[in-house]
Amino acid sequence: MEDRYKVVRGDLGALELGMDIIPPSLALAQAAEESGWGTSRFVVEGNALFGQWTDNKKNGLIPLGREINHNYRIEAFRSLLDGVRAYARNLNTHQAYRSFRANRSELRRSGKILSGQKLSLHLASYSERGENYIRSLQKIITSNSLEKFDHLKLGDRSLRVIQRIIS
Repeated sequence: MEDRYKVVRGDLGALELGMDIIPPSLALAQAAEESGWGTSRFVVEGNALFGQWTDNKKNGLIPLGREINHNYRIEAFRSLLDGVRAYARNLNTHQAYRSFRANRSELRRSGKILSGQKLSLHLASYSERGENYIRSLQKIITSNSLEKFDHLKLGDRSLRVIQRIIS
């Protein structure tokens, strides 16, 4: 577990910071934004909803129009679930999202709902677009009423609630 979450063995505080959930509204908004609502070539060819970069030549798709002197690719996955897991691991471990994890922990400690709107403020480094990216995420969350999913927990009862919400 320590290796997966990039923490020192026995550091339960750091492990706790990295093992919390991503608010559904935020994950849905990022998937929509990064994948063109699921229509991008990266989703179709590589189950890549979140546009994560890699330098792995075997497991990546070259973006069209990538500058010649760059060698990054978009990471491809065997399944959508593998892509979602990699996305969660990325937000839960990468140093660029340290403030995201700290703010999420503060919301959790204060008993507040983990809000995709609030936590999106800490993801400027997820995209080269920075603050414009955050505004896009917030607009997607608001326009599609995605925050109503942030308080739900999966289970038989929650699934019935979700079915009522989307019906």
